[in-house]
Amino acid sequence: MIRFLVALTVCAFLGLGGSNAEADDFFPETFSRDGREFRMFGKGTREELFVDLYTCALYVEGERGSEGDIIREDRASVVRLQVHGTPPTAIPESWRQVLRQELNDRMVARVRKSYRDFEAGDRVEVTYLPGGNTVVSANGKTLLSDPGFGLMEEMLRQWIGAEPVSASLKESLLGGR
Repeated sequence: MIRFLVALTVCAFLGLGGSNAEADDFFPETFSRDGREFRMFGKGTREELFVDLYTCALYVEGERGSEGDIIREDRASVVRLQVHGTPPTAIPESWRQVLRQELNDRMVARVRKSYRDFEAGDRVEVTYLPGGNTVVSANGKTLLSDPGFGLMEEMLRQWIGAEPVSASLKESLLGGR
């Protein structure tokens, strides 16, 4: 959870600009990257009080498998997220506490100074390729690269783990299974 909050905060403070491409272009059924073919596992929209917050799609390389295979295996996976709603205008205190644990004082100060909101249309992508880093990008710009599978694992647990942020989103991301 700590890595997930750090990743979201880093995405927010690095100044994401809105995207003008169509949503379907961002959520194709398949796409290739670095010689790997990714297939959409599932796609859904996170909503709260009847307001759409973001649309999220989960892509995996190879056979679909089960949710446990995605979370536990060191396999290539991509999560794409397009923002619809607007998060808080300032870093929430609970996020600040997590940041203080994960980042040095200089970086925390930079995050606080540079923080800005997501905007409708912003696009975030989290990619993990086996043997490499988990890379977080927004609107095509790399924001964060974290060694290994740990960050991707935390993010996947938020959406398809035992206690997801939304049961309906989890069901959608797992292809309605």
